[in-house]
Amino acid sequence: MKPFNEKLTLGKIYIGDVNGKLVKVGNIVGTLSEGSFNGKAYVKLVRMNYPGKPVFSFQGPYLKKKISDIGLEDSGKQLSFDVVVDSIIETTGPTIFRFDDGSGSIEAKSFVPGRRAFPELKEGDTIRAKLFLRVFKNKKDAEFISYKRIEGGEREKLLESIESLKEERTKPKKIDFLVKSQCYEKLRDELIKAASIVKRAIIDSRQIIIRHHADCDGYCAAIALERAIIPLIVEQHKNESSAFSYYRRAPSRTPFYEYSDATKDLSYNLQSFYKIGKKPPLIIIVDNGSTEEDLLAIKKVRIYNAQVIVVDHHQPILRNGRSLTSDFVDAHINPYLVGFDANITAGMLCTELSRMINEKISNVDFLAALSGLGDKSKCAEMQEYLKIAESRGFSED
Repeated sequence: MKPFNEKLTLGKIYIGDVNGKLVKVGNIVGTLSEGSFNGKAYVKLVRMNYPGKPVFSFQGPYLKKKISDIGLEDSGKQLSFDVVVDSIIETTGPTIFRFDDGSGSIEAKSFVPGRRAFPELKEGDTIRAKLFLRVFKNKKDAEFISYKRIEGGEREKLLESIESLKEERTKPKKIDFLVKSQCYEKLRDELIKAASIVKRAIIDSRQIIIRHHADCDGYCAAIALERAIIPLIVEQHKNESSAFSYYRRAPSRTPFYEYSDATKDLSYNLQSFYKIGKKPPLIIIVDNGSTEEDLLAIKKVRIYNAQVIVVDHHQPILRNGRSLTSDFVDAHINPYLVGFDANITAGMLCTELSRMINEKISNVDFLAALSGLGDKSKCAEMQEYLKIAESRGFSED
């Protein structure tokens, strides 16, 4: 089908935004000759009414819109989405459903006085949900109107499609490191693995907690990750306030992941169950996590099925040539594991990791040099990072 080019031709088929009887093709508004519909669909120009008002017939098929495609133009419309019910949150007011179609997720409210809305639905169900959308500048709200179950072979196809979309979105794009480094090249696979875990946690609406050492290096490392993660959370949930529910950064006074810190992180996640759904968190331990003192706390959060990533540059505890920490975490990034030492700081590692998590990230490259100065780093990478910082207007002083 040819793209729309301002001049409509009788008998031609176009992609139209249909809202009831109204049809919008490009910037031209017409009507349907019969019936009504909501959403994108193929329409055929059948006649032009006086004075020049186009009339279309519905040709179908229904062009399913993805959650990620919702825009300002959809505000006030009723649209249907093929989704999986990701979570159901009961409140004293409306029941909040979170739907996911692989491209993104959206919260939809439904209010039934005195009881839960749609009590027959449960998490994991696949449905075609009709939503009434309200779209503001940086916030997308929806009312859950009705649904039709998707079952059998159609359900399997939908779940496969959702998983395929998520896997594609999880893969980090191949990027060059900011500096040349044999250490980074040897750590590349583990960095890619960690970036994939972070992106998948965002896509799966899992809470992310960054627990970092409270020194210059730890703050630089955590802030680099924060600047990559928060925009992706907002993009996923179509709501700027989602960052307050799905992300937390907390410093550790001790130079290791303390048992009390693990307890606080788990408590914070448990308190959020009624806001974000019952999913264990992803805990990213930064500038800590590799030593024997860290193990007890890491084991504790693993009991609660938390995912754990460690980005550290302190000498790890080794047993039979293997890092003991690595047996209890999902990804372990440490220069000692590939034959280098602590001169490659956590801030440097997280600066590079942040660029794998979010290729659109900006304003982080100088953090690597700042962390190196804070930890008195002496390595070739440090000199290159200083040059990058200088090009941004930062002197060493």
